[in-house]
Amino acid sequence: MSTEPLVAALQDALGERILGLSTALGEVTIEISADCHHIVCERLRDDPRLGFEVMIDLCGIDYSTYGNAEWDAPRFAVVMQLLSIRHNHRVRRPSRRRHARCRRTR
Repeated sequence: MSTEPLVAALQDALGERILGLSTALGEVTIEISADCHHIVCERLRDDPRLGFEVMIDLCGIDYSTYGNAEWDAPRFAVVMQLLSIRHNHRVRRPSRRRHARCRRTR
């Protein structure tokens, strides 16, 4: 199954709120700022092209001992695995704490 339609819908619905987007092994990962968490989750759920209504998994990551080098990025991340039953799509959505604030726009 191609991820291109999902990637296009995500980019259109979330725009510059996406800090990073990648695909691997048929799975899509979008990274967002933690400040935008609520707005992005609403869009992922409510946009009819997306319809992510089920959270499959939720986990936290502590990068303080990641790899063997000094870690020069936010220490903590939250990763959500979301499922759209309607479209049979899955998306991984990690977010790290950033300094920028996210404003609600409709």
